[in-house]
Amino acid sequence: MIVAGDTRWMTSSRDADGSVVDRPAPPFEIPIDAFSVDPAAYAPFLPPNVRNGMTDALRSGQAVLGASSASFGTSVSAAR
Repeated sequence: MIVAGDTRWMTSSRDADGSVVDRPAPPFEIPIDAFSVDPAAYAPFLPPNVRNGMTDALRSGQAVLGASSASFGTSVSAAR
C-alpha cells in the first residue's frame, strides 16, 4: 500500500455552521498533516465498524479526521 503525506496550509477554519473559527493574519497559516491512500488498499487495516463509512468518504473525495483532530470541535474547511 502506498501512502502519500504532506503538510497542507489552511488560511482559515470554520465550525459546523460555517462561521470562521480561525483566520490567521497573513503571512501566517494553519498547518495540517495530510495523507492520502487508496481506499481499497487501506480498507483491510480499518476496524470493521468504521470501514465502509471511511472508505466511502475517501472514495468521494472527503477528508477523514482522526480522533485528535475531531476533538477540537470544529470542522476543517481549507480556504486554500
